[in-house]
Amino acid sequence: MSRVMRLVFVAVLSWVSFNCSVVFSETSDGLLYVDASVPLSEEEREYLEKLGPIRFSVDPSWAPYEWIDESGEYRGVGADYLKLLSGKLGVAMELVPTRSWEETLEFVKAGSSDVIPLLNRTEDREEYLGFTSPYVINPAVIVTKDDVSDLAGFVDLAGKTVAVVKGYNVEDILRERYPDLSIVPVANNREGLHMVANGEVFSASAPLLVASLVIEEEGLTTLKLWGHDDFEHRLRMGIRKDDPILLGIMQKAVLSLNLKESSRIFDRWNPLASKGIDRGLFWSIVALLIILIASASGVAYRFVRKNDQLRALNRELAKAKAALEEGNRRLELLSKMDHLTGIANRFGIEEFLNRAVHKARRGAPFCVAIGDIDHFKRVNDDYGHQVGDRVLVRLAEILVDAVRAVDLVGRWGGEEFIIIFDDMVERDLFPVTDRIRRIVSESDFGLGRPLTVSFGGAAFQANGDLSLNDLLRAADDALYRAKEGGRNRVEIGNPSLVGKGDPVS
Repeated sequence: MSRVMRLVFVAVLSWVSFNCSVVFSETSDGLLYVDASVPLSEEEREYLEKLGPIRFSVDPSWAPYEWIDESGEYRGVGADYLKLLSGKLGVAMELVPTRSWEETLEFVKAGSSDVIPLLNRTEDREEYLGFTSPYVINPAVIVTKDDVSDLAGFVDLAGKTVAVVKGYNVEDILRERYPDLSIVPVANNREGLHMVANGEVFSASAPLLVASLVIEEEGLTTLKLWGHDDFEHRLRMGIRKDDPILLGIMQKAVLSLNLKESSRIFDRWNPLASKGIDRGLFWSIVALLIILIASASGVAYRFVRKNDQLRALNRELAKAKAALEEGNRRLELLSKMDHLTGIANRFGIEEFLNRAVHKARRGAPFCVAIGDIDHFKRVNDDYGHQVGDRVLVRLAEILVDAVRAVDLVGRWGGEEFIIIFDDMVERDLFPVTDRIRRIVSESDFGLGRPLTVSFGGAAFQANGDLSLNDLLRAADDALYRAKEGGRNRVEIGNPSLVGKGDPVS
């Protein structure tokens, strides 16, 4: 029974983790990516040649994101991303090892290292670091013993102890927003979770992927995870602030990442992917688990009636219920999916846009680009609607592969698509959208002739008072100009600002 429960535990947590996918070739030295595909200027290329190996430092104990193993090798999600980006740029990366996260930050401050691959942006760090766009996003969770109930977030932990890794931005956020919390600094997430399991602290804060891995590896089955919306880990690359050229280069590299590349990296470190569990097997296990639990409950009540056994059964029932609720959540997601292309429909797009506006008001800008297939009516007229549908499906695949894991691609209607670029500033909108336009124009749609898309884009600035309707109208107007200007091009609109009292629709 315990083995089945562990299997279900990993499956549930993995499904709510990343679905984020680059073709690697395995070598004796590990993973190697062979495609120097980031478009750099001549000045940037010359700069990299003169710079030599780019020095980087990491968190030495933050599995599965990143860690330094016993042989001194950099491993984890961050390591795979760095190898990927290193290959795309055609440069060497040199690890400068440290003993702790605090020492890593000090190394960059002192100029002993140039880059930190994965970290959150904070005001303190902005004094000595420049940041790329986020390329790894993971929800933060609260971890408690499983006998805790009705926990909505940190607001319910007033007067309680919370273990937080020393030097992480979470500590600053919690101290500022929840002064009644008792913060207990720890060396790493593993130490914090063990302290919760041993009753030394009431709770701990950790990224979902890290917490789920530690709980599975260490067998900490008495712990419970609680979701909350106080913050999430939006991991970026940090570059020494006195090196703006390198920052611009790494920003281009990060923007070149796509969903397929990210997905393959996370599959490599995802416990569920390594076990090869499919959905049918997962739900079969859940169904069997419920039957076993029901039978075991009856036997326990009739013959055993031991309190410790009843508590164990109740825990298993709660986990099975959580798995079933996850199934219902996935069914709800299907209602927000376009039935033809499999990407977001208008309901899903509007939900994502509303969340993006909420985050923008808290400091995270975003951009939108609306794309329309040029002369799509001719495709339907010449080849028929079935071929037209296949073209729409193929375009959806191309767009999804061309964007980052944090972005959303949706079908706006008919032959119109929308891309929402999460945490992107206006200066990046045109080059990124134009790169996608070129990818589409160079792709094979099986028509024997090229197919192109025109795009209109607009930016929603951080902390701005823009109406969402005005943002979409500006993007739509820009799309019209792109069509009028000859098609197969990108135009950027400038939405007007509205008063602070105007609602965001």
